[in-house]
Amino acid sequence: MGITNHSPMLGHDLNDFTVPGRAMMQYADNFAYIKGNDVTILQPQKAAVNFTYDFKNKKLTPVKLDTKLAEIALAHVLWGSLAYENGRYASQNK
Repeated sequence: MGITNHSPMLGHDLNDFTVPGRAMMQYADNFAYIKGNDVTILQPQKAAVNFTYDFKNKKLTPVKLDTKLAEIALAHVLWGSLAYENGRYASQNK
């Protein structure tokens, strides 16, 4: 779109194909974090769950909880709010 933007949110330019793939998805208070074919799903009042995603068959298969991946997913979910609430981000466009 030709727009320059400075944002505190974690992510990268979707046009930069040199960055390894990951995605964050949200629906209401439910979050999913996918890196490669590993998926972590976070829901309120529930333990994190992990899956392997088969891209060809579009199928999730439950796997043993990967606590490190679940922590990374939670960090991505919480970062924006925590940064804003604690004044960890100041616009560079002042």
